[in-house]
Parts: sequence; structure tokens; C-alpha cells
Amino acid sequence: MHLRDKNGVPVFPGPKKDKANSTGEKLVLTYYAPRTGVYYLEAGGFWSSGYQKNGRVAGVPTGSYTVETLNLGGGTERALSWDTDGSGSIDINDTFDKATPSDLVVGAQDSSGFIENATLRDLYSISLIEGATYRFRLSGKLVTDQSSNDTDLGINSRLFLHDSNGELLHTITGADLDYRATKTDTFYIAVGATTGQLTGTNFNSLGAAYTYDLKLIQKRAAKTLPLPNWLSSLSVISSEVADAVVSGTSDGKLDRTELLAILDKVKDGGITEAELTDLRILVANFKELGLTNYLVTLLDNLANGDPANQYYTGRKETDLGNTARENIGNLYPGSSEQRVQRLINKWFKGLDSPATTELYVKLALPLFVGDPGARATDIYQGSLGDCYLLSSLSAIAETDIASIDGRHPSVYPGDMFINNGDDTYGVRMYDNHGAERWVTVDKYVPGYRSEDLRNVTTGDGEIWAMMAEKAYVQLNESDNISQDGTNRYGIGNHFGIAGGSAGLALSHITGQESSYRFVSEKTANDSEYGEAWLIAQVQAKLPLVFSTSAPCPLAASKGVKRNHTYTYESYGVVEGNTESVEGKFFLRNPWGFAHANVTWDDLKELGSNVAYLDGTRTKMTRIDPTDSAFS
Repeated sequence: MHLRDKNGVPVFPGPKKDKANSTGEKLVLTYYAPRTGVYYLEAGGFWSSGYQKNGRVAGVPTGSYTVETLNLGGGTERALSWDTDGSGSIDINDTFDKATPSDLVVGAQDSSGFIENATLRDLYSISLIEGATYRFRLSGKLVTDQSSNDTDLGINSRLFLHDSNGELLHTITGADLDYRATKTDTFYIAVGATTGQLTGTNFNSLGAAYTYDLKLIQKRAAKTLPLPNWLSSLSVISSEVADAVVSGTSDGKLDRTELLAILDKVKDGGITEAELTDLRILVANFKELGLTNYLVTLLDNLANGDPANQYYTGRKETDLGNTARENIGNLYPGSSEQRVQRLINKWFKGLDSPATTELYVKLALPLFVGDPGARATDIYQGSLGDCYLLSSLSAIAETDIASIDGRHPSVYPGDMFINNGDDTYGVRMYDNHGAERWVTVDKYVPGYRSEDLRNVTTGDGEIWAMMAEKAYVQLNESDNISQDGTNRYGIGNHFGIAGGSAGLALSHITGQESSYRFVSEKTANDSEYGEAWLIAQVQAKLPLVFSTSAPCPLAASKGVKRNHTYTYESYGVVEGNTESVEGKFFLRNPWGFAHANVTWDDLKELGSNVAYLDGTRTKMTRIDPTDSAFS
């Protein structure tokens, strides 16, 4: 199902499976219309399982369907004003100065409550530290009888943040609220909900209450600044650090083995305030310690906080067991030994395996095979709908403006992969702000044996593509690559990293600004970005990724799949590629087969999208360079 605007362009976000209220294939698309006009709703079938390496396809994309539309009202916040009742009159018993707040503690269990109608809200007091970044995480639902089929009236949660004097600082609708404290003080957070309707205050026709869970998370600790006397500032681990970095027999660098030994010491019996402060001093003074960007990124996430710290997925007790998620959270003084160990496992040992319904298998295979190490022909997409990522990896494998295997530098020196020598790899990618983001992956991936994997596979026995895909999944949990912020692969084209943007993926892999062009009958005569430009880009071996949203019959007539990505690999006949054709662009399919050849006229008729890197190696623009403790 797709909703398109008057020009036929799909709107965002797309539909999601309604697992809570459906045992079948029910899709729900919620869309806030930015303007009045004509839209088009497209409904169709899909293959029930993906194309495998051997070309097998299961399922039939045919059948019957029903479509229901509901008006959830406008995006109004009319019903929520702190001191009015349902009729709009002042309610002297419910003003801010008369409200009795409950305490909300950082990192504690969720606080629960319920809101009876849109004129009410609950108030909590919190203590925040200057410079630290916090997230108020709110989830809720209506208390309804499932058999009633009574639809809510466009309900949205609302959060109000007040300072110690009751002055309103921030408010947000239908989302979590993030805030960097400007001073150390008491603050207040109010929880409410709005209907989105122009009249009335009930959340549905039956007057159901809205129940919620609220959790306060310290996303990032207050920034620790570098110190000239950093070694003498350490109170617990000074001798270990001195032996590793300062003593005459040391190499002047704190390596992974030495850092893990320090972490093993501070985790014993749980972490104290002095031990946590010491770790944050190490992060702030990483250059003096000789810490690599890989190690300091991991230590920063562990000591100063990261959204990914809220959960630990891991694998069940047996190595081949599937996953089971549990709550953990960022480190605070007094955090348990188990929490510290979980975070060590997550960041340094690659044991926080992404959620999947499959078993895991260990790949006793090398990272790369042959020279060059990474090739476009290595990739064979599995059942996960991450063609945008795999096409981007394939495109970058064959270019000289970046690389997978370290042959060509991108915006920063060093390789994408670091071999830790213990069947784990450090993998470097970049977030939406262009910051280096490292994760650690082990050699376990979903599947039953190395030749029968659930997701991406390779042709010659190398595992770099599986490790890169897994790293992208783990990075997603840090909620900084425009996916759903979870540590899960996904199911088909839903959840996790399933479905995404090739333009973003090109940037996340290389750290470079990506660009986008649309080729159609209307744009075909562009003198700057016409056929000659595209041929020149392809012949320069720049990374380019193709996709189209053309109707299925039209796409099929050109030999391509709708809503699927391909790599622009060559133009015309190319030696060694028996599938290339004179006068046509060769499009490599990440499936590893069913490649396509298209003309410029085909691209125009299809209405083709081109995501690409322009060859200038321009760094992505960082929105907030102070967000990292060591940047």
C-alpha cells in the first residue's frame, strides 16, 4: 500500500503492519496532510518471501483486500491548556501552583499513570544536571474493550517541561522529549494527551482513559573537559593507566586488551561514582592516552551514554540460540556489575546480537577473499528488504573515492573494518551528522549453516557484507541513521533496517555528502544533469544507485523491479561482463542475478531516482559538534 501526492510521489512515512490488532496482513498508514489537494492510494500484493541466492521465490502476490479510511482530525493542541476545564473555564483546583508532583528519578523503573480526558495532566518533579542531555520517554494507549471496535479520535501524547518556577520551557506532541539541562536544578514534566478534534475532550466516544508509562533517561552525561593534569585526577585506575601509557616499559598507547582489563576492574561489585568519573576522564583525554577513534567511541558510549544502552538483546544461553531483549540503561553511580558487563559485551565484544526469530550460526570464514578484497559481485541479498544498503555497499566496493577494504580513503583515514583477533571486528560507519560511529560485531549471523543464511550472503566465502549489514543494524539502535532505532534486522520490508534510503546509506558508509537526481521526461533535457552527465558519472566509477516507483508492469517491461535498488555499474559493452549491452546502462541487482540493461529513454519513462556521491569527498555537515564528549 502506498499513498502518493498529486505528482505520483510516495509520501513518507509509509504503512506499517498492525500486529496488535490483526492476525493477517493488515497495514495501517497514518498521514498528516500538509496541504489540501488530491492524493492517490495504491494497493497491491507482495511476495511472501524474498528472492534467494538460488533464484527461488515463494508466495503469490494476488488476492482480495479491503480498504478503510478514518479521519483522525487535525494536528491541534486545542484541548490542552494547563488551567482550563472541559468548558474552557479556569479550574482553580488544577493550576500548576496547586498541583502536587510525584518524583521521577533518572534511570528508575517506568512511572505509570492515566489521563481521563484532554483537559487533565499529571505532574512530576525531576532533578537535572547542567550540561547533561535527558530523554523523557513516553508510551501510552487507550484503555478500551477490544471487542468494541471504537476508534480513538486522533489521540496524541503531550509532554510539557517546566523550570523550577513553573515557566514552560518545551512542549512536544506524539513523541519523546529530549532536553539538555542549562543548569543544575529541579524541573517539572507534565504528561497529557490531545484528541486532535476541533470539539470535545474525550479520547473516544466511550470516554476511555489514556494510560501511559514515563521513563527519564540520561542520554548523555555532562561533558567532561580535557585536563592538563588528567593522570593525577584519576582516583581509582591511575596505576593501571600509568602502567599502560606512562611507564618506561609502555608503548604510550592504551590498547583494547588494557582497556578491557580496566573495565573488568571497575565493574567488580558495581560501578562507583569515582570509577565512572575516571572513565569519563579517559574519554576526555583520549589523545594523551593514544586511544584509537574506535576504542574511544566505544568507551564514550559506555561511560557517557547512548540511546542503544537502553536495551540488551544478545543471544540466549547457547551460542546458536535466538535473541531475547532486556532493559539495561546508561551507567550511573551504583549501576550493577551485570549492567556494566552487559555494556562491555555490547560495545567491546560484539555479543549484543540483533533481534531475530532465527537461530544464529558462526561463520568460520575470512573477512575478505582475494585482491581486491571487496567487490560488487560479492553481494547476494537475502530475505531482508535492505537492497538500498547492499546496493550502496556494492557501489562503494568498486569506486576509488572510498572503500570497504581500506584501498582508498574516504573523509577520514583508516579502514572500515578493524580485526580484533578474537573473531570480532570493529566496524566504522557515520551517523546523520557525519560523526564517526563504531560498533563491534562477532561472526554470528542468522541462519542454520554458513551456506544457508537468512540475510545477505557472498559468492566466494568472504563475510565482509554480512559484517557490514550486522553493524548497520547495531548502529540503528543508537537512533541516528533515520531508521526505527532498534537492534533488529527486520522482517521482509518492515522494521529494523528494512526499507531505507540509498542516499543516506551512501553517506552512512563513507561519511560523504550524497546527492540525488530524478530522471523523467520533465528533467531529461537538463543540460547539466542529462544523459551525458550520467554516462560520465558511471564511467568515472562514482557510486550511483538506481531505483524507480514506476507501476509494476512498466518496470517489468524494462527488466527492473519496482521499489528495488540497483547499482549503476557500467555503460555500453564492458570487457569481462558478458551481460553488458551497447548503448545501455548495466544495473547490478543486489540479489546477485536478474541484472538489467536500460537505455536513457527507459530511465526517463520509468521516472528513475539516482542517489550518488559526486567524487569531491565532501564531509557530511555536523549539526551539533559538541554532542560527542571527545569531538
